[in-house]
Amino acid sequence: DRALRYAANKGLSFIWIDQECIEQDNPVEKELAIQSMHLVYRRSEYPLGLLTARLLQQQHIDALKFAVRYSFEELVLHDADPRTESSLETPESRPIHNLTAIENFIRSFAEVLRIMARDRWPTRGWIMQEMVLAGEKMVFSLPCEPWLVKPDWGGDVGGELHLTLDQLVPIFDDVLSSDAKATEFDKIIVGMKGRQSIGYAF
Repeated sequence: DRALRYAANKGLSFIWIDQECIEQDNPVEKELAIQSMHLVYRRSEYPLGLLTARLLQQQHIDALKFAVRYSFEELVLHDADPRTESSLETPESRPIHNLTAIENFIRSFAEVLRIMARDRWPTRGWIMQEMVLAGEKMVFSLPCEPWLVKPDWGGDVGGELHLTLDQLVPIFDDVLSSDAKATEFDKIIVGMKGRQSIGYAF
């Protein structure tokens, strides 16, 4: 259903889903299809990775939005003595002089990473083909509550947040070891303290 909604949004009349398009009970056909999967990914017009990690809260989307912009150096995260003001600065807006707000952001971002670290996608065997062969065309879709406000780049399919491979990899790199990392993000969330280095935590 999610793939069909995305295809309809793009005006496509044909989609390929491995599990549905390969005859699973025919070992010869299955082997031939597996051997040619590189062609499927390379020639696909809109390769889509459907993640199952669901975003339920606005602060999670806001944290992800900030992280994407931060990874492209559009934002600067400043360290400061916790006895003074700390700030998140943007080129086009005023700084946020509120240490609590920064801590809340880092906590929300750690929660997003924990959610993503528990996704099934990092455990699949197709990752390399999807990332390398589909390349910059690859889009990843995270289910989210339809009433949440998405960034401009988040796509216009209701209940889905879209990220490109370029956006996802810089922030997803550290969660590819899956559940082991999820526990580390738990520690960040629980151990957030006012005197913690904001830059280090991020």
